[in-house]
Amino acid sequence: MKNKEDYLKAQINISKISLNAWHSYSLTHSIDWIKELLEEMSENASTFTRKIFENNSFLKIDIEINKKLKPHEGEMLLVRGSIDAIYATECVKSLKPMLEPLQFSFKACFLNQNLEKDEQYAEVDEVFEEGDVYQVYFFSRNHADLKEMIHEQIYLHYNSYPAIDTEKNNALSNAKSEDPTDTY
Repeated sequence: MKNKEDYLKAQINISKISLNAWHSYSLTHSIDWIKELLEEMSENASTFTRKIFENNSFLKIDIEINKKLKPHEGEMLLVRGSIDAIYATECVKSLKPMLEPLQFSFKACFLNQNLEKDEQYAEVDEVFEEGDVYQVYFFSRNHADLKEMIHEQIYLHYNSYPAIDTEKNNALSNAKSEDPTDTY
């Protein structure tokens, strides 16, 4: 396994990845395409000022990528990772601004788009590789759309109905302002 790198493009060129070696990346919202994902996650935070958003939200993605070559499938890309985020939103009950955590792991397998019509993969959304289950995605022209896959994974785990939990007090208790609607 290589040392963790801190940059990865949203579209991965599969031909540039070496076979049978895991490559690790630790990505944050300092990368433009990840920042776009975080901003989309926080789009319901209409009452937040820019300063509160920047000081209290983050998106971190740890990801590992491995290219394999199989007789029937050809090149495939195994991707496994975890997402750790806190994003700005509003409580669906009170409409008060709040921060919502998001943490989960994922596994994805990118197969050549030509296999999408193959009888074996026509109606399959998961494959079993290396003793684990991976969700199926397809790449075309040797490019896997990592951003789109991560976007889908985020919204599969995204809380569409966030509510302030008074016991946990996650409603901006760590914000620098006691009134999050104050402007700076």
